[in-house]
Amino acid sequence: MMEAKAIVKLLKEDKEALKELAEELVLVPDVRLAIINAVIRDVATKDYVREEIRASEDRLRAEIQEVKKDLRAMMQIGFTALGLLMVALGFYLGYVLRV
Repeated sequence: MMEAKAIVKLLKEDKEALKELAEELVLVPDVRLAIINAVIRDVATKDYVREEIRASEDRLRAEIQEVKKDLRAMMQIGFTALGLLMVALGFYLGYVLRV
């Protein structure tokens, strides 16, 4: 008699035989119900993962917007400081050139 592991190995190698076995198994009500429940769990898990990915994407987009906002504010401060330095340099040069 063939061992169960050997049968499983043969079924993995012969996809047509595996398909035929699956077709036979779904004719058994309890087995069909077990297969349906397993498929539903798999689909539910994939939907959960998709939702988590979407939520993560939304959080990342919001975070990127915050970083852009902060960067713009820092650039504005930098430009203001640069402008003040240029004014101060102008006054200094004006003073030095007059003296």
